[in-house]
Amino acid sequence: MSEFNFKNTGLSIQEYKLRNRSKESFENQADNIPLGIKLPLEKGIKSNETLFKMNFNRSDQIGNNLKVLLMTRKGEVLGFPEFGTNLIDIYNRGDLDNIEDLAMSEIGSAVSQYTPQVSLEDFTSEFITSDNQDNYYKLDITYSTSEQDSFAKQITIKIKTSR
Repeated sequence: MSEFNFKNTGLSIQEYKLRNRSKESFENQADNIPLGIKLPLEKGIKSNETLFKMNFNRSDQIGNNLKVLLMTRKGEVLGFPEFGTNLIDIYNRGDLDNIEDLAMSEIGSAVSQYTPQVSLEDFTSEFITSDNQDNYYKLDITYSTSEQDSFAKQITIKIKTSR
C-alpha cells in the first residue's frame, strides 16, 4: 500500500486570513502609488516619492501628460515624429488672421491621437505685450477627463513670439 501526504493540499484558516489581510492592505495602499512625476519639477518630500514630487491622482497625471503633449514640438521626441504640436510655429507666423482656429485644430488633432481620455471643452487665446519686448500668447484650455470624479480643469500655456 502507498502512503499519501496531505500537508500541501490547502491553507489553514489562519494562513487564509493572513493572506487576505495582506491583500486588503495592498488595495488600501493603491492610492499611495505614484503614477508619474509632477510638473513643474520640485524636490520630493514624502516617503513614497523619489527625488521629485509625484502625482498620485490619475486626473492630475492626465493633466501633466496633456501639458507635455501641447508644449512638445513635433519632431522633438525620438522615434515619434508626430508627437506634439506646432503651436510655437503657428503663433510665430505674422500673416494669419485665423490663428486661433489653426491652433485649436492642431490641439484637437494631437489630443485625439495621443490622449483620447481627454475631452476639450473651451479654448481662448490672448496676445499680451509688455514694455520689455516680452510678447507672448496666453492660451487657456479647458478640458475634462473620463474619470469618475472628473470636472472641468484648465491649463494655461504661454507661448513667446518673435514679433
